[in-house]
Amino acid sequence: MLKQSKTSFVVLALQPPLHVDIVRERRRSITLRILPGPIGNLKIPIGYPDVFVLDFLEQKQQWILRQMDRIKAQEVPLSEYFSGTKIYYLGEPLHLQLSYQDIKRLKLSLMGDKLVLEGPTSMDAALRRDAIYKWLRARAVDILSDRVALYAEKIGKKPTQIRVKSLKSKWGSCSSLGAVNLRWNLIMAPLWVIDYVVVHELCHLYFPHHRPSFWALVSRHCSAYLDAKAWLKNNSMSLELPDIDVIAP
Repeated sequence: MLKQSKTSFVVLALQPPLHVDIVRERRRSITLRILPGPIGNLKIPIGYPDVFVLDFLEQKQQWILRQMDRIKAQEVPLSEYFSGTKIYYLGEPLHLQLSYQDIKRLKLSLMGDKLVLEGPTSMDAALRRDAIYKWLRARAVDILSDRVALYAEKIGKKPTQIRVKSLKSKWGSCSSLGAVNLRWNLIMAPLWVIDYVVVHELCHLYFPHHRPSFWALVSRHCSAYLDAKAWLKNNSMSLELPDIDVIAP
């Protein structure tokens, strides 16, 4: 079932094959996440031998298959980024509307439930997608920074730095130096879900763990945190821009 390499990963001989990254770190618990790709992320305490990894993944095979099926069912379809393409912004669907103009630089405007993209007739799907990504990311920087400032004042702790990044397996993180990192894709989620992630990371400024004291502080500032966690688990694939469907000539 397994093909093991000399590096810190194994490959499960499933359909499709699953690449599992193995992270050994100072921790007591074991966590396994299955992500789009598909790829896996296994975190284990330092000192656990390779044979344990193989046995653990063998025991979790049925659970892994169920997670892969769930991710496949949520996959974002390919797109040529023509008019009508659905783009989520703050939890609401926007519909792309192309407007061909005699201009060189692409311009995006939000008009009601439409995201109007003005550009030359020569703009291809890759350029359209890049323009949408830059528009979303710019708004992510503004809005996520505002939400951090709002809740930092309520919680009583300010981060040393706020960074909006392309995180792969987390929605946010908090460094030992007090810097809060947030995934730019959060701009596609509802505001109440964004607020949960912001509160979660700010609470790590007090508690660098997930013990009951940490969750008690999260609950105090975000009573719907369980609903937000569930929403992210069930809707994570909607917070991705569609891949480009290249039309054959």
